[in-house]
Amino acid sequence: RSAYGVRLFIKFFALEYYTGDKEPVLENFKGLRLVIWDRVTNKNIPKGWWKMFSKLTLSSSAIVDLSESEYWKSWTKTLRQYKSKWETQTEYGIRKVEIDEFASYYKKLGRPQNLVDASIDALDNHIRANPNGVNLFILQNKITGEAISGIGTVDCKEVNQSYYLMAFLDKKIAPPQAGLWLLNNWFLHCKS
Repeated sequence: RSAYGVRLFIKFFALEYYTGDKEPVLENFKGLRLVIWDRVTNKNIPKGWWKMFSKLTLSSSAIVDLSESEYWKSWTKTLRQYKSKWETQTEYGIRKVEIDEFASYYKKLGRPQNLVDASIDALDNHIRANPNGVNLFILQNKITGEAISGIGTVDCKEVNQSYYLMAFLDKKIAPPQAGLWLLNNWFLHCKS
């Protein structure tokens, strides 16, 4: 299977962005286009492709092997403490939401602000391409009902992988553990 990606059209120009180790299968396109292929684990440059800037990648990759039951054992002491705090706290909850609710929070809290609409369009494209593979979770204060942070991920069941797409965080009120709580929820979702 080819790499997963998104395409943005602007009249006769297309910007395409693919993520994955397998080379994207490019459809014919009449007009100009820029194709970006961000490889995950193999950074060799295959024939017919070139690197725009040395030592520059558009994304950072972290690979988490969830096959171990205690996958978090190798985390730093602080991250292990953040994880264990989730199990004792009662103020916050995580729930899966639909795109409209996620987008409303993302428009308010997503960064950088000038790319928020483009990010939501990319999310919408992912949902159209893989409706059952996109997961949108928010961390919410149970008392106020306020969304504190959120994460969007995409499952690629064919290759038994999942990847991060986008996130938001209300820096003014979010506890320091908020990001890790959402990431660990994503990991648990993947394991199930």
